[in-house]
Amino acid sequence: MRLAIEAVRNKAMSKRKAAMMFGVPRSTLLDKLSGRGLEARTRPGPATVVSSKNALL
Repeated sequence: MRLAIEAVRNKAMSKRKAAMMFGVPRSTLLDKLSGRGLEARTRPGPATVVSSKNALL
């Protein structure tokens, strides 16, 4: 994936060709290039809280 992103950013090849050549899904490559791939790291909702009672288990 990293090599495909670098190839597109360096204008060495098109997005479609990079996806085919490096064997990655085109939609995933497009998401990573646009920055949408980073949003998946955060989860919606409040933060998880672990109580001290459960921490001992």
